[in-house]
Amino acid sequence: MMRRNDFLRILTAGGVAALAQPRVLLAQPARPLTFTSWGGAFQEAERQAYLSPFTTATGIAVMEDNYSGELARIRSQVETGALIWDIVNVPGPLLELGCEQGLFETLDWSRIAPTADFLPIAVHECGVGMNAGATVMTYDRDRFPNGGPTSWADMWDIQKFPGTRGFRFNPKFTLEAALLADGVRGADVYAVLKAPGGVDRAFAKLDQLKPHIRWWRSGAESVQLLASGAYAIASVFYGRVFTLNQQNQRNFVIVRSAGTFQEFSYYAVLKGSRNLEQAYALLKFAAQPQIQANYTRFYPYGPGNRLAYPLVPSAQRDNLLSPMGADATTIFEDLAFWVENSEDLLRRFSAWASR
Repeated sequence: MMRRNDFLRILTAGGVAALAQPRVLLAQPARPLTFTSWGGAFQEAERQAYLSPFTTATGIAVMEDNYSGELARIRSQVETGALIWDIVNVPGPLLELGCEQGLFETLDWSRIAPTADFLPIAVHECGVGMNAGATVMTYDRDRFPNGGPTSWADMWDIQKFPGTRGFRFNPKFTLEAALLADGVRGADVYAVLKAPGGVDRAFAKLDQLKPHIRWWRSGAESVQLLASGAYAIASVFYGRVFTLNQQNQRNFVIVRSAGTFQEFSYYAVLKGSRNLEQAYALLKFAAQPQIQANYTRFYPYGPGNRLAYPLVPSAQRDNLLSPMGADATTIFEDLAFWVENSEDLLRRFSAWASR
């Protein structure tokens, strides 16, 4: 085991059939089972596909919270024993660090699903890989009616494509984008970052664009800024801009051919959860192929269960970003690089951005 349109349409007949089974009522926990994720349209999709059907099937109510990926908020709960969360949606590097530090339960996969049913990247001793997310470049077609940027190098071309740039306030996928803009091939990005001078090269490239950058700190904030016209071009989460187009009839172009940065997110259970039985029940429910396929109706991220892919309606399949549909433009997160360097690079990035 490795460590580590209508999107608002109701479930299909196949999805309903999967849920049309006798309710198996589990004991209600003393404190409600609490699920924490990233908010906005992303978490709404989880609610529609996983949480609400789970409550219908089991009678277990699920409370929700959201965060922005702060490991410190998880650590403080576990170390003090004052847990307010049970299951948290975490990115790969945070899962690795939290698992190493004993902040997450070691999972018994026999209580969830056969590991062979899942993509290898989705199987981790402390987490279940639920979906493949991605960061992409986007722009408003209405703002560039004669043709917009087609590469990350164009993101840096202020004269040809004037306007404010949007980036997440985080070095991950910002440094990679800078290297692509500097002429590095996608296949070589992490080799360059790992080599002497590679990180310096990425920051030097960011220096050129820094006066034109307005940072965003959450997926919800990124789409709010996009929708308001604050950005001419932005680096954003794929699912956020996709649903913005679908739900608000906007005209943002997703430039997948420029290079997309793909990562997996996982469901992890906080160490010492007093709702462990209920947490396992939710993990098992959400890991089912049909349930994971239903998720794609609400959000265009490919599932971790490989058996779900044949069940995804063809209307959604072309919109998915997932390892099973990856091509030469896909750059997969180098998990080992970010686990080893994330804390140092975040400190350096924060100091650089504040200057």
